[in-house]
Amino acid sequence: MLVLHDLTLNFGGVRALRGLNAEIPTGALHGLIGPNGAGKTTALNVISGLHRPGSGSMTLAGAPYAPTTHRLAAGGVARTFQAAATVDSLTALANVLLGGHSWTRAGVLASALRLPAAQREERALRERARAALAEVGYVAAEDARMAALTPWQRRQIEIARALMVRPKLLLLDEPAAGLTAGEVGELKALLNRLRRHAGTTVLLVEHNVPLVFSLCDSVTAMAEGRDIAQGPCAAVRSHPEVIRAYLGAADRPVAAAPAPPAAAGPPVLQLQGVASGYGANMVLHDIAIDVRAGETVALFGPNGAGKSTLFNTIIGERRVRAGAIVWHGQRIDGLSIQAIVQRGIGIVPQGRAVLERQSVEDNLLVSTAGLRLRPAAFRARLDEVYALFPSLANRRRSFGASLSGGERQMLAIAKVLIRRPALMLLDEPSIGLAPPVIEELQRLIPRLGAGGMAVMIGEQAVDWVLPLAHRAYAISAGRIVRHGTAAELAETNALADQYLGARDARLEMT
Repeated sequence: MLVLHDLTLNFGGVRALRGLNAEIPTGALHGLIGPNGAGKTTALNVISGLHRPGSGSMTLAGAPYAPTTHRLAAGGVARTFQAAATVDSLTALANVLLGGHSWTRAGVLASALRLPAAQREERALRERARAALAEVGYVAAEDARMAALTPWQRRQIEIARALMVRPKLLLLDEPAAGLTAGEVGELKALLNRLRRHAGTTVLLVEHNVPLVFSLCDSVTAMAEGRDIAQGPCAAVRSHPEVIRAYLGAADRPVAAAPAPPAAAGPPVLQLQGVASGYGANMVLHDIAIDVRAGETVALFGPNGAGKSTLFNTIIGERRVRAGAIVWHGQRIDGLSIQAIVQRGIGIVPQGRAVLERQSVEDNLLVSTAGLRLRPAAFRARLDEVYALFPSLANRRRSFGASLSGGERQMLAIAKVLIRRPALMLLDEPSIGLAPPVIEELQRLIPRLGAGGMAVMIGEQAVDWVLPLAHRAYAISAGRIVRHGTAAELAETNALADQYLGARDARLEMT
């Protein structure tokens, strides 16, 4: 149905796609997987015409394919998005009706005058929309407004709207994101119905890799903008490049525990039964974690496990729904981000929050806001971070936009360190970094711990983190599933099962 041949795409100096190849068989449910930053959504954006590839080609049903967004539905292609794209001011049924626009023939005048032909067309369209809602299992009121619906109901409406196109190719971008375990089961049943009855080829992009392997006929795995494996689920799951992409080196030795932190003692940070999420969507459930001074703690799990949500909850960006966050014996959940940062917690977010139009030094100056440092004190702190990152000292006048990925990550860390925090949260720091930069991180983190700073690292690629960590927590579907020393959690088969699902996870398609 769809063939991608040697697709490339650059965003400035970032190579998002690096010669991507894939073949999606007609009538198949085909998965597209890969770790954070692999290029999955970028590939979907190219297929759906949101981005034009720099080079390469595509064919759809054997014909050359160069999509544009406004002609996508007419070409028999429909798409959903990571965050369900519904019109909140419209009802559930009206949102689904939007998907039938390419099949209508009555003009504006006939519709405005309510001519018989226009009325017949509208009745037929409404019947199709109700049938689409039934197909996806939607049971709420058809006149319900979007704000009153759950994330799963909104997802059902979005898929129903896509089915109104009668697509020969349906592109689903992380449809399981934010769903409960029960709702994921309903999604599985829906995808199986689509494959069996609708005659639609489905390309499923999903961070829930065990779900993909339990459902799909075939899978393409991506890493760093290119395809690394393609074929039956069992072959892709056991492919060394796939294991390396998710876990690091396939032959990684079991990590040796580092020496106990010099400043060990009672926990400086405790999460006690913490639950948190986004709107009606609960992401974290009963999280219990503690961190001590001078300690490096690893938090690892696959895409969508809840690592970033957990960090955002600690820093106050997400509200705690249940439980408590305790810092040096006092609760801080409910405080503002500013108040939490002032108490000595800093976060290096995923994506490297660097001011691109400001110099390195101005980025660092902005980060000291609220400290009221005198010029001499600021210079002393600059000297501290430049001693840790000599490459930044050499580029102190360079704009953030001109820095490499590694330099941006160093600057993002320096922006936190210049405040001298007691705890630093590192969210997926290795994404897109070259091995020499990761080695620099491995040298830096023990130095911070030796000075008494606690470091908590949320990572998917665990191979470089576990040798540094005193303790580790494994998170999956918003819950802590294992914890202990790094050596205890580093067993390769257990990690592969957590990230990729058990080897026998394939469901019987009955």
